[in-house]
Amino acid sequence: MKMEHVLYYNRTAILRDLACNDGIDMVLENLEEFRRQGIDVQVVDTTRMSEQELQSAYIPAIMPSVSKKYRVRRIFGSNRHAGSMFGRGVPVLVIRDPSGKTVGDVFPHEQSGQLITIHDALTRVNPSVS
Repeated sequence: MKMEHVLYYNRTAILRDLACNDGIDMVLENLEEFRRQGIDVQVVDTTRMSEQELQSAYIPAIMPSVSKKYRVRRIFGSNRHAGSMFGRGVPVLVIRDPSGKTVGDVFPHEQSGQLITIHDALTRVNPSVS
C-alpha cells in the first residue's frame, strides 16, 4: 500500500525567501507529474483554516521529529510561537502510513544540521521530477 502525502499550504502566504521553502514553486507546479509517477499528493489549502484547525494538524505532524531526532519547531515557528507558520508561511508535507493514522515523516525539517525541504523529499522519491 502507498504512503499518504498531504501538503498543507496557503499559496499567497508562502515566505519564499526562507531556505526551508527552497523548491516549493517547482513542487506546486509539478503536483500532477508527481501524481502520474505514483506519488498522490493531497492538497490542503490552509487559507481559511482557523488557528485551532492548524494546531490540530500541527501536533500530530511533528511527532516523527521526536522519534527520528530531527528539528521542526523553528522551521514552523519559534520556541515561543510553536507552529505559527505551519501551512502558511511554510508549506508542510506530511507523510502518513497507508491507514492515514500514523505520521511517518514531515517536511521540511532539519536533521544533523542539514535542511531537508519538501522539494528534496519528493525528488528523492521521484528523481525524474526535479
